[in-house]
Amino acid sequence: YTKFCIKGREKETLISGPYFLKRNTENGIKIVIENRRTYKGDCAYDDIEALVSAIDEKFDCIKELAGIYDLQSNNPVHPETVSLHTQTVVSNIKRTTFFQQADSHIQKVLELAAYLHDIGKGPKEKWKDGMQSVYPDHPSDAIPMVCRILTEEVRNVSDEDVRTILLLVAYHDILGDCKSCGRDVKQVVEVIRSEVELDMLFAISEADICSINAGWYDDFMKVKDEYRQQILDLWRQE
Repeated sequence: YTKFCIKGREKETLISGPYFLKRNTENGIKIVIENRRTYKGDCAYDDIEALVSAIDEKFDCIKELAGIYDLQSNNPVHPETVSLHTQTVVSNIKRTTFFQQADSHIQKVLELAAYLHDIGKGPKEKWKDGMQSVYPDHPSDAIPMVCRILTEEVRNVSDEDVRTILLLVAYHDILGDCKSCGRDVKQVVEVIRSEVELDMLFAISEADICSINAGWYDDFMKVKDEYRQQILDLWRQE
């Protein structure tokens, strides 16, 4: 299977496997941290909080979000545009228990990750007819986009926040996919470093699933605590 429907990328493999997704995420983190040390350009936003505030005010204030603004989708479980779906996920993440109990900086990191989680579905020019097809590899495609944003748009961002945001965007689908689509939970265990990272991953997963299907969300939440403990037990054994 290839990305046959995407202009200029017809021969690329359709889905990045676990090895390549992990490698691309880790490489992305290293690239951003290294590039930030030498980047001499002007950054439009002083920090993550400033960028989130700007997006709140004008969704398409950076090119990656402009690329998904009003982008139509032929995915039957995503009937709204990609930008409207994204805004719903941001709204949902604010309602999660973890978000409401987190400090203000972690909240802004979660909001930014939620805003960026589907940028890999764009830009509109990616699609021959301007209609986004069902596209499982959008988290992988988002990695270089997030790298650009964290290097060129934000003046002050910690190495830890770089890691967290890239992790959340690249793996925002994994918890739901492990429960419903047969992805190996070891993929989660191999990339998280702390309970907080896992809880942030759960928060963005909950917000995304809730925006798609209420029944799926209810099923996910029924097993969430047991599922989280299972992942933590496996992680601690590593």
